[in-house]
Amino acid sequence: MKQIIKKNIKKIFNSFGYDVIKLYTYDIKLYSDLYSSESVINKKFYNIGAGGFSHPAWTNVDYESEFYKKNRFDISYDLLSLKEIPIETNSAEIVYSSHTIEHITDEAAQNMFNESFRILKE
Repeated sequence: MKQIIKKNIKKIFNSFGYDVIKLYTYDIKLYSDLYSSESVINKKFYNIGAGGFSHPAWTNVDYESEFYKKNRFDISYDLLSLKEIPIETNSAEIVYSSHTIEHITDEAAQNMFNESFRILKE
């Protein structure tokens, strides 16, 4: 069933002149082409609420708990604490978060957005 849906989606996009391909961007060269070597070496790409995510160019930010005891986080940070994320101001190339804000309070979500804005490079 999944394959049929994927095939139909591909057909629809193809009819408009687009090709649908699955990309795996674990190639560090892609990051090196787009960002400074300092940013790539120091992993200035932050995934907040990373869960089980793992990528060699990214820094994982999440809170260690019983649920996530098997996952490795680069920065342990509790979003509900409403504290500053321990990342230097104006230093991040990218801040990403997915499937996170629906699990935290409105205040914590606002703090996460404020902190993301603070740490992002201009």
